[in-house]
Amino acid sequence: PPPVPPAEDIAPGAVIWSLFLALLLFAFHLVTGPATNAGEFFTSGVLDVGRVFEGEWWRVITALTLHADMAHVAANSAALIALGIATSQQLGPGLGWALGFAGGIGGNALEAWLAQPGRRSLGASTSVFAFLAILAALRFVSIWQHEGRPRAVWARSWLPLFAALGA
Repeated sequence: PPPVPPAEDIAPGAVIWSLFLALLLFAFHLVTGPATNAGEFFTSGVLDVGRVFEGEWWRVITALTLHADMAHVAANSAALIALGIATSQQLGPGLGWALGFAGGIGGNALEAWLAQPGRRSLGASTSVFAFLAILAALRFVSIWQHEGRPRAVWARSWLPLFAALGA
C-alpha cells in the first residue's frame, strides 16, 4: 500500500465557520419554534411542492432553516458541523459551505420538481447529503489522481460514491 501522508492540522476557519453556521440553525429554531406550533415562519417557509410551482420559489431555500423539533435541528447541526469541517478543510470554508448550501437548495428544488403537489418538507438534511456527495466526489478524484494503477483502484475509487448514494 502507498505510504500514508502525515495528518494535517484542522484549519481554524473550518471549525469556526462550521460551529457558527450550526449555531445559527439553533438560534433560528429558537425563534421559529417547533413545527407543531406552525407559526408564520412555517406557513411561508416550508417546502410545499404545490406552492413552489405557483411561484413561491424561495421555499427551496427557506425550508433549509426550518426544523420539526429540537432533536431534528440537533441532528442536522451535528452532521453539518462534522461534514462542514471535513469539506472546509479540503476546499476552504467559503467554497465548502457555499457548495453545501447550494447542494441543499438544489436537492430541495429537485424534490419540488419530482414530488407530487401536496408534499411538504423541511430541514437541512438536503445540505447534509450535499456535503456527503461533495466529500465522496473529492475522495473519488483523490484516489484517481494519487494512485497510478487505474485497474487496481477501480473498485476502491467508486466505493465512496456508492456509499454516498446509499446514505
